[in-house]
Amino acid sequence: MRVVAVGFACVLLASSAFAADDGLRDFSTDRPNKSSSATTVDAGHWQVESDLFNWSRSSDPDFVQRTMSTVLPTLKLGVTNNTDIELTLPTRVWVRNTFRSGRTSFSWSTRGWSDITLTGKLNLLGNDEGDVAIGIAPYVKLPTGSTGISNKQTEFGVYAPVTWKLDEDWSLSVQLQLDALASDNNPDKKRFNAQTFVQLSYAMTDSIVLSVEHYAAHKFNDGTGSAIQTFDLAAAWLVQPDLQFDISAYLPLNKAAPDLVVILGVSKRF
Repeated sequence: MRVVAVGFACVLLASSAFAADDGLRDFSTDRPNKSSSATTVDAGHWQVESDLFNWSRSSDPDFVQRTMSTVLPTLKLGVTNNTDIELTLPTRVWVRNTFRSGRTSFSWSTRGWSDITLTGKLNLLGNDEGDVAIGIAPYVKLPTGSTGISNKQTEFGVYAPVTWKLDEDWSLSVQLQLDALASDNNPDKKRFNAQTFVQLSYAMTDSIVLSVEHYAAHKFNDGTGSAIQTFDLAAAWLVQPDLQFDISAYLPLNKAAPDLVVILGVSKRF
């Protein structure tokens, strides 16, 4: 998988030698934080957005879980001036679990493929001009992944990102997402899930954007678990008009959140 990741990055770097089309909108991605862009890919153009490395650690007093994955590409195709379709392909995932009780400890590992996700995004306002952009995007996750990695259930939902350009350097984004997910108590039943995102971004230079984000996920009608809250830090580097690298870190705001998530990624428009 290391070779795949390096090869993927090399292809993107090589393709960046081609000049950007002056008629295209400014490059916009759903990375690096959890919230998404309200704008869509230009009609007739492709865009690839992918993790290059994703590592996380979660724990409680008796249990530690470490998860790692590499290339996780989302392929986007601009269908019309204000719609695109998106396909998130599976990635290879490694999970290492460690249980401790007193002087006793044991570990086990799981490896496999993640699920496929299909998304359609519609821009309602601000795709080409204006200081406000609004989008809506329904999605469905298909249970194509490996046992132990996938919950083997179809899940679906919809999210709505809104972005305000505050001035030449600052922008504010908010997003609401509603999901129908497999219940923790009974995977054959669905539970309602709501996610909220608030992100503040600062263009430090023409090519470097820094951002902070508050994220919260709330479970309903399930009776297990608690809300997850994180404080997310991210930086994006626009190397070329159509090529971006990014790094992000998600920090816990409560015990239900992972201890740490670190992600490196890349995006390229064709």
